[in-house]
Amino acid sequence: MHIDERAWGWVYQTTAGIALLVALLLPSARSTVPPQLRRRYVALQVITLLGAITGAKLAMLACDLGWPGNSVDLDHALFSGKSLVGGLLGGFLSAELAKPFFAWREPPNDWFACKLMISIAIGRLGCILCGCCRGLPTTSRFAIVYSDGVPRLPVTTLEATFHALLFVGFWRWQRQKQLRGRLFGLYLVLYGVFRAATEPLRETPKLVAGYSGYQLLAVFLVAAGVWSLLRQVPEPALDGTLV
Repeated sequence: MHIDERAWGWVYQTTAGIALLVALLLPSARSTVPPQLRRRYVALQVITLLGAITGAKLAMLACDLGWPGNSVDLDHALFSGKSLVGGLLGGFLSAELAKPFFAWREPPNDWFACKLMISIAIGRLGCILCGCCRGLPTTSRFAIVYSDGVPRLPVTTLEATFHALLFVGFWRWQRQKQLRGRLFGLYLVLYGVFRAATEPLRETPKLVAGYSGYQLLAVFLVAAGVWSLLRQVPEPALDGTLV
């Protein structure tokens, strides 16, 4: 597949905006959060968003540009890309650190986890058309060729498909109230494993022994997901089943 990313420069910001609107406008609290807790939930969501934005930028600066070891000018820092792995970690850590201050004891919101996946899938469509997050050169007939004429592995297409398929499965679990409170933790584990496995296919700087900084962050993402899953131990129902 041939894509001239120079003609699609506007798409990245558009898809990123649509993805953000999907995440913000599809309600998470209306049917899942008690009315008396919704203001606290919104405040927690704002903190999570700010943490995600910060984590996404810091991860990109460190893993792609070698900051703080290498100096980065302010314009490049502000207007360069962002990292999904860093965003997930930053959002997760910010939320967990903020929960004690809000006396928040509710389980993670399963519908939020579902809509996050479809938002990320939409955002990855922008990556495909704009040519960012490129894969390594390949001879595969499934390659994507951008304006440089080099056939590359379609890693962004693979990731968009991964998130779309996850959304279908997770939405079904959420509707059936399965794995209640554990869907977000499970997502962190699955995406962390996926990212660690596919990172060698990406054209990202490899730091030590062929491993990139994003693979290290993916390991932390898996650990965060496991920790979240272990915290949400299912309680036995009256009939002896687990809920």
